[in-house]
Amino acid sequence: MDIKEALSGNIGRWIGNVSYDDEKVLAVSHPLYSGGEIVGGLRFITTLREVNKDLRNIFMIITVLGVIVTLIFALISILFSNSIVVPITKITEVAKKMAEGDYNNRCENAEFEEIEKLSTTLNNMADEIIKREKLKDEFISSVSHELRTPLTSIKGWAITLKEAGEDKELIRDGLDIIEKECDRLTSMVEELLDFSKLSSGKIEFKMKILDLNCFLKEIKKQIEPRACRENKIFSILMDNKSIFVYADENRLKQVFINLLDNAFNFTNAGDSINVKVLENSKEVLIIVEDTGLGISKEDLPHVFEKFYKGKEVDQKWYRAFGM
Repeated sequence: MDIKEALSGNIGRWIGNVSYDDEKVLAVSHPLYSGGEIVGGLRFITTLREVNKDLRNIFMIITVLGVIVTLIFALISILFSNSIVVPITKITEVAKKMAEGDYNNRCENAEFEEIEKLSTTLNNMADEIIKREKLKDEFISSVSHELRTPLTSIKGWAITLKEAGEDKELIRDGLDIIEKECDRLTSMVEELLDFSKLSSGKIEFKMKILDLNCFLKEIKKQIEPRACRENKIFSILMDNKSIFVYADENRLKQVFINLLDNAFNFTNAGDSINVKVLENSKEVLIIVEDTGLGISKEDLPHVFEKFYKGKEVDQKWYRAFGM
């Protein structure tokens, strides 16, 4: 075929098997010209043994390289997948434990930013849940503590009214105080149930101009029946002139009732509980003092901590509540 192609004036090529060689041969024929005419052809024939050998070597090299690249890619894929799967598996285990109520487990740091963000978010969620649980416990303690204040006054006056007989003025004062304490109790329950305020540390104050003398006289009416029952001396020392302060009346009453309740709880019959009011040009100082057990020096630094309970003194317990 290549000779025919050369005799027609073209370069002919042919690859095929021959009887004198085991490998294929390549034949290339070129036309020969004389006087501008084709008078014959020149044919070059060579075996493809070395070419095929080189091709086989190249194929083997490419195959080996392909296998090596495939193995390396597989190894990298395994390592890469483990760096993702293992952290996610651990995060899943931690999440399951948190779902069961164990919030002390934490996710470890991961290499990838997205997984690291997921771990951090889960850890922050656990911290927030623990914080909420602690806040819930404090809330329950706060409810029991704060509700006791108006209930103490209501119970005290209920006992007093049982023994009031025909004293209509005392009965009227007692019922008036019970009504006000019930209103305050309702308001307090509404505030305590607003858990979002407590969690965010935002408590609303209903500030107004308050006549301190009238306010303390109201406190005295509430406390005097208890003082009589327990045979204790209770007094409020203040000037007759009006003293005006800007305050939340219910919160201020809560403070005074708590202080006086503690004073009565930890004094004996015959002891004195006194409230003194001192005024200067800039401020009003109110002192609540008693002749009871007192607070030890060791416990004094802790009196403003929530629901702190002091040590036992003379077989009695005293408590100092932070206001």
